[in-house]
Amino acid sequence: MAKLDEIAELLTEEIHSFEQTVRKLEILQKSLEDYKLEPDTSLVNQMLHNYHEKQKLRQQILHELVSAIKKSIEKSQMIPGWRIKLFWTFGFLNLLGWGITIILFLKT
Repeated sequence: MAKLDEIAELLTEEIHSFEQTVRKLEILQKSLEDYKLEPDTSLVNQMLHNYHEKQKLRQQILHELVSAIKKSIEKSQMIPGWRIKLFWTFGFLNLLGWGITIILFLKT
């Protein structure tokens, strides 16, 4: 019986300490509910703004480079394939004609 009384007394003390802990937690919870937390995002906004400005500058430089390349391509002269074939044909016929002329000249 003495052990049961001892256990009951221990349980009573534990319940009492648990209640005190719960009261402290309730007080902390009320103080946290009253505390207003406002995050400061100015640094993130500044970083994003700087990144945006850098990207704008890079895009402008890229646009200028593409425009310069486009103008260069527009100024360049492209030779159609049929002109190249015609040039090589005339060149071959010219060499053939000279070759025949030289051979006939050497035979005489």
